[in-house]
Amino acid sequence: MSRLRYFLLFGTLVLLVGVQIAIVVTKTFDIVPPFISQPDLKEESVAASSKARQTLLQSTTTAKSMAPEKRRELTFDDLEIGKFVGNGAINLVAHVQLPDWWKQQPQQTKYDSFVVKLAAGGWWRISQGIRECEVLDRLSEHKRLATKHNIVPALVCFRGIRNPFRFSNATIPPSFPEKYQKRLRKEPKLVAIIVPYLKLDKPSSWVEDLADIRVFIKSLLKILEYSHSMGINNFDLSQSNVKINNDGKAVVLDWNANKEQGQEIYDETANTWITAPEGLVEREDILQTSVSAMDIWGVGVMLANMVYGPSDCSLVNLRSVGAHPSQKKRRKEFPRNYELLRTMVLDIGGETRIPISKRKTMDLAPILDLNRTDVLNRQFQLPLYSAKGVYVRCPLDQEYEMLKGATQLEREMLVSFLQTAMKISPAERPQATDLLRHPFLAPRTTKFSTEESEEDADDEESEEDGGDSEESESQEINTNDHPSMEAEEESNDNAESSVDLAELLANVPHSLRAGSNETVATGRELTFDDLKLGKFIGNGAINIVSRVHLPQWWYEQHNITTKQKFAIKMAAGDSWYTDQGDRECEVLEILASSNRTEALEHNIIPAVSCFRSFPNSLRNASKHYIPKSFPTHYAKRLRKAENLVAIVVPYLDLDYTQRIKTFQGIRVFIRSLLQVLEYSHSMGINNFDLSDSNVYMDDYGKAVVMDWNANKKQEQEIFDSTANLWVTAPEGMIEHGPNGEIIRQTSISAMDVWSLGIMLVSLAYRPCSWVNPVVQAKRPTYPRNYNLLRETVRSVGGETRIPIGGNQTLDLASLLDVNRTEILEKEFEMPLFQKEVKCDFHNTTFRRLEGATEQDLDQMHSFLKSVMKISPAERPDASTLLQHQFMKF
Repeated sequence: MSRLRYFLLFGTLVLLVGVQIAIVVTKTFDIVPPFISQPDLKEESVAASSKARQTLLQSTTTAKSMAPEKRRELTFDDLEIGKFVGNGAINLVAHVQLPDWWKQQPQQTKYDSFVVKLAAGGWWRISQGIRECEVLDRLSEHKRLATKHNIVPALVCFRGIRNPFRFSNATIPPSFPEKYQKRLRKEPKLVAIIVPYLKLDKPSSWVEDLADIRVFIKSLLKILEYSHSMGINNFDLSQSNVKINNDGKAVVLDWNANKEQGQEIYDETANTWITAPEGLVEREDILQTSVSAMDIWGVGVMLANMVYGPSDCSLVNLRSVGAHPSQKKRRKEFPRNYELLRTMVLDIGGETRIPISKRKTMDLAPILDLNRTDVLNRQFQLPLYSAKGVYVRCPLDQEYEMLKGATQLEREMLVSFLQTAMKISPAERPQATDLLRHPFLAPRTTKFSTEESEEDADDEESEEDGGDSEESESQEINTNDHPSMEAEEESNDNAESSVDLAELLANVPHSLRAGSNETVATGRELTFDDLKLGKFIGNGAINIVSRVHLPQWWYEQHNITTKQKFAIKMAAGDSWYTDQGDRECEVLEILASSNRTEALEHNIIPAVSCFRSFPNSLRNASKHYIPKSFPTHYAKRLRKAENLVAIVVPYLDLDYTQRIKTFQGIRVFIRSLLQVLEYSHSMGINNFDLSDSNVYMDDYGKAVVMDWNANKKQEQEIFDSTANLWVTAPEGMIEHGPNGEIIRQTSISAMDVWSLGIMLVSLAYRPCSWVNPVVQAKRPTYPRNYNLLRETVRSVGGETRIPIGGNQTLDLASLLDVNRTEILEKEFEMPLFQKEVKCDFHNTTFRRLEGATEQDLDQMHSFLKSVMKISPAERPDASTLLQHQFMKF
């Protein structure tokens, strides 16, 4: 009985639960089970209620199906893999189609097509792919800086995902080679990085001359400067990884070979052609001690191969030294790299001890069966070999395709750059920031303008949204203000007419001389708002220079043909810039206006109009359009500055001084420069910057000084950390005396006379040059100048006490740790160097001195001896030097 009772209770409970479930289902889904009685409802009411519910349910389902499509994250299954593009050591690259809903997101509309980089094939490739994702995330943290440095962003990164090609029916396009299809299907994991598809070329297919190469290398160094500042190197700067865009700038495609500090540096899969010496030694205990060293070596290799490669020459490689792996004679420790590394060390020379950890070093000399002392004393020789033979050296003096039209100075700076970058020890290689300051990368000047302004341009993103439309509108407004300019600005810039300097200066209206505020015939005065900025020309330490278009009424009222072109020099920045600009206005007013005839005779370029420090109207984009040819950072400086100084000058067709070919041409040029200095010094004005970038040559071979904004007044502090050390006299190299004494100017002419001597040496004795900071090492007391100054004093000899102002003197002998008596008795000798070795006059050919007689050379030597005095008090002035026999011809 008890069992029966339990069964009845259990059955009742089951029945009650079943009834409750039926009621819930009925209310929710409008279902009427047959075992539940229907309520007494009219059929029409039931049908309407059921239809309404179905309509509501259908609309809700449709809304839900549409909404999440825009919000969900992109997955690998959303991708449609397209045509195979190529492969590297790690990645397989293919085109990829992305869903429309993803491309329509605001942040993605910037790109049209995409590629996917697939890392599959062993855990090593997977880990390198994940590492590249991390690196790209770090490099792209600051989007503006990443864009500025041509960093290709990772739009989406799938790290170590389940490989769909193995576990699903995902199809691999038939364009993939069969071996890569097998690799994709084999591995359980996969890394996929989606990046924009960029149309890029190999550098070798784009560059045409040394100027193009310089732009490319400079942009590559800027990328490395940015990445190294974040502790990231590339470690694979090969031509298969570094491409060139339409602007001639470098673009680095992959970052998956980079190594962290303290990581083992040897990699058997690395490209041996671009690997630095420390990466060729097959030992596990050699760790990375410098983030930048390997990349700097790679830049040197790339530069050399771009310059000499088209002529079938390249830096030493496995093929040129016969050290291919198939070679039978191999050394155990270096089965591939022994001969390669030995050849490098013998040619380059220098320090053979390389750091292998924070506290340990390793000497390569004994490993390579070399004598360390011999290698230390070896003169640098570029390890340039023919790609067609074994140990066939390519001479530097032969005519290379990429060096056609390059000056001797440019060739020397190229070799100097390679010598600086390609040091055996990574500790001696400079940072990217330091290499960017090398003279080889400085803008080369042709006539009035520098090389393509894009060489120095940093193509940053505009800070203002819609900036292009605003600029185009303002351009249209300004064009209407200047009906003579029309739309042919660019064609006019490319077809300049050469204007004779004397004729042009003679035609400049007297009312528009420097500093003049006289009004024109109609009473209207030229204002800055009347001007229209043209093509960017170049920049100096102070001025930003561009073409400028004057209004039509100005040409008509002064009877000047519109064929005469003008440039504008703008000093923008803090008060230091505007003060220097105002000072140049004052100087030009004195030089060009005091005696107009003498100014004309001495090639003084007048200021057609000088707008001294005034509220900067360039900050108002609706008033002034800054052309796109302006590098972005200069455009920003112009828009940012509160005040501005602008000087309008004639646009002149001038030549670089290194175009001088003969000894007589040197004498003509130096005498004309002395005449300019004699004129300016007579008015109490010096130049203080007689460098190649400031002094040019007209059609008659006479000197033209372009800028006067570095000049200094009597008793003004003479040291300037921004000065050009190549042309700076000894008194200008000393920041202060041993007791903090300030070195002041005591002679208006002394600095210019010294610089003139340096220029004469540079013209006459090339390929040798006066000792300079590039040659000399550094000392903590004078970080840049100590050894330079010491070598100069020891060679030149003479009085070492220099006046420093206020009846005070300073003895350089004690400051430089030399014996004053010995220096006083020292015979004059020019400290001329070719690279880092003193010039051997008997075995050096000086092309510009060919045809000069012994008497001519003696007179030039005597002239230099009188000019190059350590003490400024002993240097003659320009008038005295013009009476020297060397200047009488």
